[in-house]
Order: sequence, then C-alpha cells, then structure tokens
Amino acid sequence: MKMPTEIIREEIGKNRVITFARFMELALYCPETGYYETNKDNVGRAGDFITSVSTGELFGQLLAFQFAQWLGGFKTQNSKFKIVEAGAHDGKLVADILGWLKLQRPELFARIEYIILEPSAPRQAWQNEMLKLFAPHVRWSSGWSEMAGRDAVEPKPKNVHGIIFSNELLDAMPVHRYGWDAKNKTWFEWGVTVAGEKFIWTKIQKSESGLPSSIFQLPSSLLEVLPDGYTIETSPAAENWWREAAGILAHGRLLAIDYGHTADEIFSPGRTRGTLRAYFRHHVSDDLLA
Repeated sequence: MKMPTEIIREEIGKNRVITFARFMELALYCPETGYYETNKDNVGRAGDFITSVSTGELFGQLLAFQFAQWLGGFKTQNSKFKIVEAGAHDGKLVADILGWLKLQRPELFARIEYIILEPSAPRQAWQNEMLKLFAPHVRWSSGWSEMAGRDAVEPKPKNVHGIIFSNELLDAMPVHRYGWDAKNKTWFEWGVTVAGEKFIWTKIQKSESGLPSSIFQLPSSLLEVLPDGYTIETSPAAENWWREAAGILAHGRLLAIDYGHTADEIFSPGRTRGTLRAYFRHHVSDDLLA
C-alpha cells in the first residue's frame, strides 16, 4: 500500500511538477492512505484540530432546531423531507441532528430521510457504526451523479425537497494557488516539485486562457499595488459543488457552513501568502508542504 508522499513523488517524477491542487488532493484524499481516509480521530482534542462538532452536541442541536423551522414552513405534497449532508466525516453531526429531532420534533423526525453524500468507503464505515440507532432514516450516496441518476437510462429530475448542507467541507477541497509577478504584471500558478527529500514550491507559467476568470475581475488599481509573489487561492471543486447541489435541489434550502474572509481581509497587506494553513497537534503552520 503506497503512502501519499510516495504517490506524489511518482507523479512529480513523471511530470516534473504538479499543481498544488493535485498535491492537496493526494495528501488528504488518496484512497486508503490519505489524511482523511485513515483516522477518524484526527479531528478533536486528541487529533490535530477541533471543529464545532467535536466539542459537543450543541452545534448539531442548534442546526436541528433551524432545520425544523425551515422544514415546518415548506409547502410540499411530498410526505418525506430529505436532509442531504455532504462530508459527514465520522457521522457525529448526523447523530446530533437526528437525536434532537427524534426527541423534540418526533412527527417531523418520522418524515426525515437523511442522505449522506460520501464517496469514501472508510468514512462510510465510520458513519454506519456511529448511526446504527438511526439506520431506518439514513442512507448513503457516493456523489451527486448517483443522486441525480445520471448513470441510469433516464436521469432523475431535481429530486431533493428539503435541505442540502455541508459543514467545514468546502475549505477542505483542493485549491489552486496563484501568485502575482509584479515586474511582468502577470499571474503564475504555484506548483509543487521535489528537491532532494523535500517538496518545494515552483512556478508554473500560465497563459491568460489557463487562468480562472475571477482573477481578471480584480481592478487594475489593486494590481498596481500588489507585492511580488502575492498569493491567492481558487477552488473549482467548491464551485462545482455549489452548481451540483443547486442543480438537484427542487425545493428547500442550500447551506454551507465554513470559514472565510471578506475581500478587504483577503487583500490586506498582512495576508500576502494566501489563506491556507496547516495544523498538527493544534499548532498552526504556514508550511503547507511539510
């Protein structure tokens, strides 16, 4: 079984350089050996970082209360409501939400079908173990295509009446990192290569057609003062997630809970190296390639 570092080195050996998005994808989600594939306890006090879910039940209970309000106000002929969660990790948030609904809103709970969008077999196993008490109400889907029936002879129309949401998922999706060349007034992409035993940054020159459209929306007055090497990130995977989710929602709410910055914060003088951070044993680091 190959570890992510070995697979990354092999890809760099073939191509000399890979994008940071590919580096991040392999490091976090490499089947069987990626960071999020091997240990459900890497989140929490005993892991590398905490989340609102890992600190207790309150966050899930608050979400359940809000979901109950939303679902109670929906006018639909469907007898069932769907709650679709993408990226449920070990399933604890699902248990907190369904536990509150069962206790506080039993009639609504009886109408809930909770769908976990989860492509990872190990994470599905963790979730299944956590959610045995709620088995009749929970099912899994490997992705949007399966939910939409695109692999079937006749794809399904928009079929979610209810709520689609994620919690701290989008900021864990792979991102591309772009840097500003102040001398030549152009953008390049930060790639990853190898020097000896270490992964290091390297520049990938990009034509304008290869750059995300959001970069061209930046005003020229801002570009004039950006320092050399100024770095920003874009996440096509997160953008695709929004499009896919909106495309399958027939009636209801679409919610993503995550961290973020305003435009003023992103372009502040003290944030020239982008917004990404690494965590190990609750200590933050700017060394994303370690």
